[in-house]
Parts: sequence; structure tokens; C-alpha cells
Amino acid sequence: MYGPGSLPAQLHDQERSNYYAEPLSLQGAGQQNPPCVAVLIQPQHQDLATGDSFLLFCSVKNFVKPEDLIFNWYRNNTFVESNSKFMRADVNPREHQGDYYCVIKSRIAGYSPVRSSTCVVNIAQISSANIERPQNFFATDKVALLIGNGDYRYHRRLPEALNDLEKLTDILQNELNFKTLSFANLSCPEMHKAFIWFSELASEGCYCVFYFGGHGFQKDGKTYLMPVDATESNYHKDCLEADWELENIQRRCSPSLTLALLDTCRRRQKMDYVLRRPDTSFLSNMVIAYATTESREAYEGTGSNYGIFVGALQNHLTKPVRVTHMLDYVQEDVKESGCQISEVRQTLTEYRCLTDEIKPGTHFDRNHFIWMFMHGKPSMPIKLQYPNKTDAMVRLTVDYILTNAVRLSLKVLNKGKCQQCRAGIDIRRLNKRAHVVCRDQHDIYPECVDIYHSQHVLMKDGRLPVPVVLVYVIPDVPPDDACGNHVHRYPLSLPFTHLWQEKRSLAEYSASFSFLIPFM
Repeated sequence: MYGPGSLPAQLHDQERSNYYAEPLSLQGAGQQNPPCVAVLIQPQHQDLATGDSFLLFCSVKNFVKPEDLIFNWYRNNTFVESNSKFMRADVNPREHQGDYYCVIKSRIAGYSPVRSSTCVVNIAQISSANIERPQNFFATDKVALLIGNGDYRYHRRLPEALNDLEKLTDILQNELNFKTLSFANLSCPEMHKAFIWFSELASEGCYCVFYFGGHGFQKDGKTYLMPVDATESNYHKDCLEADWELENIQRRCSPSLTLALLDTCRRRQKMDYVLRRPDTSFLSNMVIAYATTESREAYEGTGSNYGIFVGALQNHLTKPVRVTHMLDYVQEDVKESGCQISEVRQTLTEYRCLTDEIKPGTHFDRNHFIWMFMHGKPSMPIKLQYPNKTDAMVRLTVDYILTNAVRLSLKVLNKGKCQQCRAGIDIRRLNKRAHVVCRDQHDIYPECVDIYHSQHVLMKDGRLPVPVVLVYVIPDVPPDDACGNHVHRYPLSLPFTHLWQEKRSLAEYSASFSFLIPFM
């Protein structure tokens, strides 16, 4: 709501009269101030270099339909554009530096316009091609822990959780050079163990990213993450306190950047009548992005394979801009879903980006070897020979998706004596605790499967038994021998499964093969 002199002089008389509609001087008993549109998220300050790009937006509480709102952006009190968001690329100080704000009004009569807070866009008079930012920041290493819980036993299942997990793992590992520890469907003790391994891989000066997708809630101002085995009646005691775990990482490892992406609901627990502020210290260099605002729910996407929050993250994570600026883009995309609004808390004082280069620290080589060994694939290709009766040859291929999940595929290389034959995995013979995903759910012998919960389906020696089935038809033989199937349990050795089996720390685990590491 405006008072005299608070609007830009460039507004013509008709528009100025709309803004000056005497809301502050209404007279007469019982008269009420006219309704207005409330600004929930204000545009943020930007520190840029010449050639960078930036995005300004503000989020409003829609008392009316979004199409009935008008967003007018001003730079140095001069109107520049009407749009819900203000974007510019290849910026320079002369044309783009200045004070920005937005005036929002409704096309519907009776609503008073409002003005956002003013944000400052500073642009250094240097080319971003010649200098990486005000200071050339780098990471001594990059480590990420990702947990996607969707296969809940006592709560609503989240079918998109695994897709979100796989997508973010691919971006962080293959595009941003993070060492990723990615887990699907963990229990509470397994989540604690994953954080221990995470802290052991992290080191001073590294960049740490933590992502959780699944059910969660708030209690006493803190965020709790629900494991897949959380019960209905006592689930608050079965959950992981995100704030404590993140600050523990900060204290143990002193990372230069800790980014937490919490894709979970933030509704308060029913018995949490009084919301107390958290007693944690929220240490420096930490950025926490919530998929939704406090006391609200987060939603899965509609018409997409990914949730709303991850759908926005995958579009902007690789942008070479400060982490908090990157999250501005994410917030804008989430807001456009119309379902939720993302929220960011941060104590980052430096211009650090996820795209910063790595300058290896003291423990980089050791940690890199450990991570590579854990995610190593068996010698490829694995060829399975079926002698005598069929003489067929089958190839088993192993592709890692996550740290506790594998993708297996089969292909017949040689039919041998068979007129027809196909190979598949007998999912009925897998351990019932395994979570199996295949393209055709009606095929009992699928050629390609994703096996999750791999830590629960091991033999005593730590290997994963893969039931490979060969279905065949042989011509010119007695009817009883002409067709059938042959099952072979192939004991697949997966390095990381031994860590679950032996319940050792990474330090103890690496010591068992330290003779292979000349720098340890």
C-alpha cells in the first residue's frame, strides 16, 4: 500500500490515481481498507560479473487468478518490463546495474496494488570470461549423499522417488564431478550408516551435497526424514533429524560448502502443539533448500516422471552461478507449478558454485580410490555357457545405477543347438526383501531388471545370487527334451555389498585392500 510520493514519476495520471485510491485516509465508521495482493517472496540482491545472466522474481499470495495479476518491473524508478519474472543475459553495468523492484496490481477492481522490496543488482566491470567471479573459489573435493525413499511399508508409497534419485545422481556424478553415495529405500539404521560413510568421504574444504526425497515432517522447528520402515504410531522416534546430521558433517569435515536439498513435506506433527525454534547453531557455509515452505506439503509432479522440486533442480543445478542464485531459478520454477513454493535458508558468504573446479586436497587420492573401488563393476562381459544339451551362450551385463542398486541385463549371444531361446532373470527366485523394477511387470523372466535393496539379498560371502533362466526349444529331439528351461544362479560379486555385509567403516574397509593404494 502506497502513500504520496512512493510511486515512480513516470506513471501517467490515470495509473497514479489507481495507486492513490485513498486507502490510507478512508473516513467513516465501519469502512474497511480494500483488499490487496500479499508479497510472499521478495526479489533478491545479485552480485554479477559482466557477461553473466540473472533472474528476478517475486512470489505473491493469489487472492485472484494468476492471469488477473500484472507485474510491472522498474529499474532506478524507470519502467522496464511487464512480466511475472525479469530475466537478462549477457549483462553489463551500464544497461543492467541498479535498483530493481516490482509493482503488482490486479485487473479486478477493488484490489490495491503493492510494491515489492527493492533489490540491488551489482555488476563488476570485468568480463566473466577473464575472471571466474570476485574470487577464484575451488573445492578440495566434491561428495554427495542422496537418499530416495519411496517403498514405504506403513505410509503412502512415492513412485517418483527412484526416478528423482537416479536423475540427480546422474547430474551430480557425470556433469558436476561429485563422488555420489546414492541409496534407495533405507531403514533408519541404514540412513545413519550412510551419513557416517558420507562424513568419512568428506574432507576439509570440500563441497558437500545432501539430497533426501521421501516422507518427512517438522517437530520443534526441526525437519525429520522418514525411513521406509517408520511405523504409523511411533514414527517420530524412528526418523532421522536432518538438522543434527548436517551440522555434524559441518563440524567433523569443515566443508567450504554444504548444500542440503530436502524434498519432503514440512507439516508439523499432530502432537507438536507448540513450535519451538531449533537449538542447533546452523553453521557457516551452509545452504538448505526446502521443497516447500514451513508447515506445508510437497507434491510429486503431474504429467512428469519427476517430482516438482527435482524437475526444477535438474534444469538449473549445472548453471555456473552462485548456489543461492541458482536456487532463485529453482524457486521460480517450483512456484510456477501452482502447488508449492520452495524456501531457502543460508549462511553462505562467498560466491561458490557447484561448477567450481576441484583442486585436490590431502585425502583426495585415497577417497577417490575408495569410491571407485566401491562402485566398480565386475569384469565385463560376463558370459554364461550352457554346454551339452543346448550349447547356448548368454551375456550378463551389469550397469550401476545407485550405491545399493544395480541394473542387470541379459542377451543371447549364441543359440547353439536351439531353434529358439531367450534369457531372462527369474524374479520369483530373488529374495523377497529385494525391490525389483522391470519394464514389463507381467514378464516373469525379464531381460532387464533394476534390483534395489541389494544389501538385503546377499549370500553369506557377500555376493548377489542372480537366477538366470534360459528358455529354449530344440528341433529334432524327443518331445520331452524339445523345450524347457534351465536355471543357473550366478553369484555376482559387487564390491560395495561387502561393506554392508561386514559392517565396517570406510577406513577399515579401505585397509583391507591398502596394498593396492601406493599413496596410503
